[in-house]
Amino acid sequence: MKTLEGCGLLFSTLGGAFLYQYFGPNTPIWSSIACMFAGIMLLTHLPDVPEFKRIVRKDKSKWQDISDICKYAIQHPQIKWLIFFPAVYGTLTIILMWGLQPVMILHALPVFIFGFVVGINAFMHTFFAFISGEIIEKFALNGTIKILIFILTLATVGACLSAYVPDIFVYVCLGLMILGTASCVLAGVVTSTLINHQIQSNERSIVLSVKLMVGRALGGCAMILLKPLFDTVGVEETFLISALLLVPIIYLSFKLYKLRIIFRT
Repeated sequence: MKTLEGCGLLFSTLGGAFLYQYFGPNTPIWSSIACMFAGIMLLTHLPDVPEFKRIVRKDKSKWQDISDICKYAIQHPQIKWLIFFPAVYGTLTIILMWGLQPVMILHALPVFIFGFVVGINAFMHTFFAFISGEIIEKFALNGTIKILIFILTLATVGACLSAYVPDIFVYVCLGLMILGTASCVLAGVVTSTLINHQIQSNERSIVLSVKLMVGRALGGCAMILLKPLFDTVGVEETFLISALLLVPIIYLSFKLYKLRIIFRT
């Protein structure tokens, strides 16, 4: 599913850049509206899929049951780290993604380059989604964590240097930032897969919703702060401040490493 989402994002970004460059800024807008209506039409033809329903005791409300599962997930010795690690990791990748545009503006890169960069970003998201299963099977959780930390560290260093390098080298920094941004797909797929191995099928949707909620909350806070930071503090200073997130990310990765969760096919 993640691979198909990435393919759609890749097509839309490259197509949007082409339409904007050769047919004007209104063309991508009308194309997006057409795609939205096409999506609505497809939605009406979705088949009914059987679901696993959780049996709730008569003396407990559904809200109490959901609350109990949330507490269970947050207090679980393994699941809580599988929730917080991708949340904090994804927050730094969001900062890297939103930092792509300020870096390009800082170096006065042409507008069409932005569409090209976003297209490569979408391709890398697709690539990581495609190889996630092979990576976790080959390197297990601990090896995958090392790969993720290495990628994100490289990306953060590239972001911090992006304001200082000559224009010809800024593309290297952008490439590292894109690599780090896309690696959040690998972190998300791996942790969700391992969560699925720790819980029952009738609890899966709520636990994964808690994981998504924590990630969105942290990511939302980061996006709220990014605009004033980039505008008032500066691009390089914002990246240096954001690099501090590597500390809790490494701490959380150490917690996961100590768990030694085994991936079962």
